[in-house]
Amino acid sequence: MKLSCLSSATRPGDKAYNEDALLLNDAFCGIFDGATGLTNSAPVMSNYPSDAAWFVEESKQYLELHLQDTSQTIQQLCQKAMAVCRSRWKGAISVDAIPSAGFAAVRQNGTVLECFCLGDVSLSVRLLSGAFLYFPEQELSLLDETALQAAIAYRKEGHSWANAVTHIRPLLQKHRRMRNQPGGYSALDLRGHWLNARTVSLPFSQIRSIFLCSDGFAQLIDFGIAKDLSDLHRRTEQEGVKSLLSLLTQAQQTDQNCVKVPRFKRMDDATAAILQPKDCSTLQSLL
Repeated sequence: MKLSCLSSATRPGDKAYNEDALLLNDAFCGIFDGATGLTNSAPVMSNYPSDAAWFVEESKQYLELHLQDTSQTIQQLCQKAMAVCRSRWKGAISVDAIPSAGFAAVRQNGTVLECFCLGDVSLSVRLLSGAFLYFPEQELSLLDETALQAAIAYRKEGHSWANAVTHIRPLLQKHRRMRNQPGGYSALDLRGHWLNARTVSLPFSQIRSIFLCSDGFAQLIDFGIAKDLSDLHRRTEQEGVKSLLSLLTQAQQTDQNCVKVPRFKRMDDATAAILQPKDCSTLQSLL
């Protein structure tokens, strides 16, 4: 059995470059949601527009070459990818300076589908029975919600949303320092260790489709275009990633001041993929 991609796409947000990345072939799929350090300095990796863009590209290149090695777990291969990235990093290894990334991946390994998830990326599996399996993350989402509420309170004092986001930067830095620490959140970073990776193996024969997306794409839920993750999974099966990205872009452009949906960026990078086993009954026959 192999994985067949029904639809996939990645799109940059406010910036001209993308700090998300999509890793895809017929045996595995992964989505990176990169984050640059909060030092306000120029990129350490000067050949790239940001250190996060470098980090996700380096990680992607390593895993593209090695994820097919099913004698090693996805977690072990991620740790080796971090060692390679660390050896090529030209700056200090400090939590404030180094880039990081949320990462979700699935891999076909014999008769099972291996799932791996770190950070605020979404992964769901739809079974042939119609049930959905989720791999929810709470830690970073709760920290981000605390920061957003602080920004909302500051805007209510008469400040612009841009100034409000700048005002909470110290709080965002405090939260970033909790990465891969007890009581904090998990993500890939150059130190190569993390907490609370969400992992599971599922029988390939029971799977109808697999959905992965970055938090930028998941804003379709915040805007009310999808009700929840299962609805977003279902909609992506039916309509495709690019169609939903167009709806998301329209919604973000009509909410330039982040009033309807308070968020750190007017447009975040957005990436998603929907897959199914190749020898599964065709999707149309199941709709």
